[in-house]
Amino acid sequence: MSLIKCSECGKEISDKASSCPSCGNPIHPQSVEGDENKKATESEPLPHTIILNQKIKIPWAARFYGLTLLFIILLIITFFFSLSKNGTVAFCVAGGFIFWIALWLLLDYACISYVISEHMITINSGILIKRSKSIPFAGVQNINNSRDPISMIFGISKINIWTASPSQIQINNGNSENAPSGLLLLRDDDAVWLKDYILKNK
Repeated sequence: MSLIKCSECGKEISDKASSCPSCGNPIHPQSVEGDENKKATESEPLPHTIILNQKIKIPWAARFYGLTLLFIILLIITFFFSLSKNGTVAFCVAGGFIFWIALWLLLDYACISYVISEHMITINSGILIKRSKSIPFAGVQNINNSRDPISMIFGISKINIWTASPSQIQINNGNSENAPSGLLLLRDDDAVWLKDYILKNK
């Protein structure tokens, strides 16, 4: 039990009392509790990398993750080319090809950003052709975070945002495949926070 001040006469009374014993002013402890819960919710901190209504770049760890995958592919190609007679030439060709892919990947990742508002997330991307896609939280059907052994090393997660939009269905050689409406590579704690934030604000 704690003491609170009566809003009418200013005297201290129990927070369990239904009314002030001095002036008879009614006391509503449930409203006091509700205000405290509201303040606790409003004071819940955002991750230090998340700022609402401002453009946010994806972390550098996501770019290093992509480069690491390319490096692993290069090692596999090198192994198979080493078994052939013209392995050196083939390796140089493959290495040059992967170098340009890595450069494009760095530029592409540098152009990816997102903006989180109260009820929507907007994902911007594209190097030469700029693309912007807004996803209202109300239309989100599912969100899943995934990690692989390499992404765990860099502390990042892939977050897929699924909606009921027909644009998720892609036709390839007569077969339909589903792709998420939004995909981001974020720090683990940011990915968890974003998933919870979207689901709470649907």
